Amino acid sequence: MRLFNLLHQPLIQTLDLPCREKEFYEENPEHGQRCLLDLTIPEEQSGFATVVWFHGGGLTGGIEHTPMELTLDPVHPNAVAACG
Repeated sequence: MRLFNLLHQPLIQTLDLPCREKEFYEENPEHGQRCLLDLTIPEEQSGFATVVWFHGGGLTGGIEHTPMELTLDPVHPNAVAACG
């Protein structure tokens, strides 16, 4: 999915990438959604910094989201890997 951060810098976001082996999701359906990775990267750029964001909730609560503020940089936006 293509989107823009608050500085109108173009980003590409890929949601729900598996972080664990397939068997984990089959054996733990209640935690499956919490163990997926959302990856947001700057479009058409390289050499960017990457922020790893773990949501609170101990894999049992909370709402998964990617804080778009973490992508902000006036020159080069950061990539964000969010899980939880």
